[in-house]
Amino acid sequence: PQIAYTYDYTLTTRPGAALALMQRHEAACVKAGPAVCRVVDSVSRRRGRDDVSGSLTLRAQPSWLTPFRGGLQAQAEAAGGKVITASASSEDLSREIVDTEARVRAMTTLRDRLQQLLATRSAPLDQLLQTERELARVQGDLDSTQSMLNEMRGRVATSMLTVNYEPVSQIAPDSAFRPVKAALDSAPAV
Repeated sequence: PQIAYTYDYTLTTRPGAALALMQRHEAACVKAGPAVCRVVDSVSRRRGRDDVSGSLTLRAQPSWLTPFRGGLQAQAEAAGGKVITASASSEDLSREIVDTEARVRAMTTLRDRLQQLLATRSAPLDQLLQTERELARVQGDLDSTQSMLNEMRGRVATSMLTVNYEPVSQIAPDSAFRPVKAALDSAPAV
């Protein structure tokens, strides 16, 4: 089976720790190198002084990604939070890969025949030009199909991981109600 895996996690952290954890994860991927892990997307959002969240998407080899995923809970806890969602999905690309490989073989055979025809045939100029145009079209289709096949094989050889980083909710983190929250926090217990 030729299966492509996708993982999605959402982590909470104490306020102010989400961005630092995301940067550590991104640095770990970069350190592993592009043959092992690539950063696909990295986004951070600030909605006030204490409310910083982010999202990091990686594509990595399973041998690197499995222990990385295994450490997410402990890392979230060390940052004052936890993993609140974790999901995995898969897509079986077996049929598409087999069909695309067959199409590449057929197009390669046609291209080779057209090249041989051009090399060994003496025909009127308009027929030679038509054969050259057909050869160019077949070669373009072959290149495009080979690219699709390589992309599918890459999806099977690596897995996609998206981690969302959210701060633990606070009452009025950085808003007009902050003074009210401070007054409530300092009021004596009744």
